[in-house]
Amino acid sequence: MAGKTVELSFWEGIPPAEGGYPGLKPRTETEKGIICDYDVAVKMRDGTKIYVDIFRPEKEGKYPVLVAWGPYGKHGFVKYTNFPKCGVCNSDFSE
Repeated sequence: MAGKTVELSFWEGIPPAEGGYPGLKPRTETEKGIICDYDVAVKMRDGTKIYVDIFRPEKEGKYPVLVAWGPYGKHGFVKYTNFPKCGVCNSDFSE
């Protein structure tokens, strides 16, 4: 990479309430045979606490585990137009 220039871009963050963050609402709901536990606190090894949603079948048994993870939270669609140099357009995704 000798001779190449790397550009870093940072911008001010916004408070969660202004960004559409719905807040924590821990609850359990059951629909169509699926038990949904929302906003479950999970403590990481370094002490950081994250909040996850857990979906599991109502019927007892052994089932495979699926883990979905993303860096932008679990509450909605990421507007890629906020990242103009990333090469991804909102139209590349379904909503």
